[in-house]
Amino acid sequence: PRPWGPLSLGAQLVLYASAWAGYVCHRRGRPVRWLTVPFYFCFGNAAMLAGLLRYTLRRNRVPWERAR
Repeated sequence: PRPWGPLSLGAQLVLYASAWAGYVCHRRGRPVRWLTVPFYFCFGNAAMLAGLLRYTLRRNRVPWERAR
């Protein structure tokens, strides 16, 4: 049998669990150095997804204007 499915799911769960632990430590004011990497990685991806959804679902788009 191929163990890649359960192995990748386990790795993803470890990543999300460590990101959550990094978030909790950051909110408490005691960031742990090795937990900040998965926290900022997941936080950055979530922010990118939120920006993409906001851009695609927005009905009244404002055109860019060149600054003087």
